[in-house]
Amino acid sequence: MNKKALIDALNSLRFGELARLSSRLDEVRGQVRAAGHEEIAVILDRAAERLAAFDVKEFRRGVQHAVSRLGHVKEESSRPLAPRLPSRLRR
Repeated sequence: MNKKALIDALNSLRFGELARLSSRLDEVRGQVRAAGHEEIAVILDRAAERLAAFDVKEFRRGVQHAVSRLGHVKEESSRPLAPRLPSRLRR
């Protein structure tokens, strides 16, 4: 999942059954971790703990914090093209 898809998935975690919210959060958290954003995954770990404790306010706060942090992550494709070109094509 790219950064925008992860943010959209997290922003959609507002309403629904607790089990569905928890399951979706686990899925996104795994993808965030797989993308190498361990610090953001830890924020989502805490949000999951808050959800399990029925602390909806802190759950939402944690998710929004993760969304904010993801918004500041540079996408792989946003790097300059030159370093990715074969050396024979670089000047």
